[in-house]
Amino acid sequence: MPGVLTHTLTGIVLSIIGRFYFKKYFDYNHKKQLLLVITCLSFSILPDIFLGIYYTTHILTHEVLASYHIIAHIAFFPIAFGVLILMRSDTKRKPYWAMGL
Repeated sequence: MPGVLTHTLTGIVLSIIGRFYFKKYFDYNHKKQLLLVITCLSFSILPDIFLGIYYTTHILTHEVLASYHIIAHIAFFPIAFGVLILMRSDTKRKPYWAMGL
């Protein structure tokens, strides 16, 4: 599970970095900090969900789920680009989108 573990670690590190970078936004609000951690973890694990399924269940072969993994990465790239453009206008949730992406 090398991809899933590294992306999980990346989500945790990004939530820590985001908490310190947007310190004024998250200052002493534990609900917002928890939402940041959930956002960063879910956005970092999402691209590797198919490999996680393979390593935990072995329900399909590695080749089949690896092809789904590649298709997911190809599909998420334009979606992430579009969200980055839309993020410029959403100042209320900008820290979540910035750190999640």
